[in-house]
Amino acid sequence: MLDNFSGKALIKTNARNVLNLSRGLPLNSYHADGWEASLPISKRQKKYEKAADKLARRKRVDMRMVDELLTTVADFRQEGISVYGYRPPSNRHIRYVEDQFSGLDFHDFARRFNGAGGSWLKVNEQAYATYDGIHMDYRTAIRFSRHLGEVLRNEFKLK
Repeated sequence: MLDNFSGKALIKTNARNVLNLSRGLPLNSYHADGWEASLPISKRQKKYEKAADKLARRKRVDMRMVDELLTTVADFRQEGISVYGYRPPSNRHIRYVEDQFSGLDFHDFARRFNGAGGSWLKVNEQAYATYDGIHMDYRTAIRFSRHLGEVLRNEFKLK
């Protein structure tokens, strides 16, 4: 098994971090299992909030893609595959922008997700700090991952 200090993961990590440092962006550590750990150098929350505002007002969620996702959830359930979903943590401003301008009713989406056979997880979207409104640093991401594991174990009796 590869780790972060060998092969392509190491090359990608180092190349991206040189570029990120020059721009004041977070340092990242890419892992062979697909996880990208992030450590912010500076916290540019307002910049990301402004970008999210602009994007949400310009481009709404494509409901055909939502329907396609829900069809896929139903197909997976037919095959006996469990599907879980949740709204990831974000700050208050990002949630407001998503709720007001994305065109997606998140409560209705969760209801439809459950109706398609998925299991919508209830997580406290505000309990995990983000450094830019939407991304957690690696320490918070680890805490959140543990929380998700507990939710799955407690609510769905998984081992």
